[in-house]
Amino acid sequence: MESRDQQLLEFIRDFTRDNGYAPTFEEMMEGIGLGNKRSITLSLGRLEAAHRIKRSPGKSRSVRVLDATPVVD
Repeated sequence: MESRDQQLLEFIRDFTRDNGYAPTFEEMMEGIGLGNKRSITLSLGRLEAAHRIKRSPGKSRSVRVLDATPVVD
């Protein structure tokens, strides 16, 4: 798993724990220091393919972390 994907997974997990809901794309971009939505989209796709997250297409704030164990590269 790429370090950016790991950063994003940890950010989503922490944000959701702290706020009770998932972050928006903008919050994810700001949270891990990326400047464009395409990078977030690619990372989310890789995380979903690895069965680390689940998304509901067409719904905002629908990212859900599937596995609470720490990410190991």
